[in-house]
Amino acid sequence: MDASSSSGSSSGSSSSCSSSGSISSSIEVVVVVVAVKVVLLVVEGVVVVVVVVVVVVVVVVVVVVVIVVVVVVVVVVVVLIVVVGGGGVLGVVVVVKVVVV
Repeated sequence: MDASSSSGSSSGSSSSCSSSGSISSSIEVVVVVVAVKVVLLVVEGVVVVVVVVVVVVVVVVVVVVVIVVVVVVVVVVVVLIVVVGGGGVLGVVVVVKVVVV
């Protein structure tokens, strides 16, 4: 009877170990799933921030380019009016050189 009772108790303890093992593995799976979801949310947030920064930089660059083009056009028109009005063909050559540079 001792042998049968000891084998019964050992099988009982092994079944309780296996059930606790499955609970801990399911908890690990839940933890991994939650960790993956958190990482994905962080990555999405970083992507959104990067996209916003890139859009802002592109808008700023476009605005700066437009301002530079407007300033250059105004300068060229003023130079044309001043130089061509007083210098004739020589003034046109000077303006063309200024525009090329």
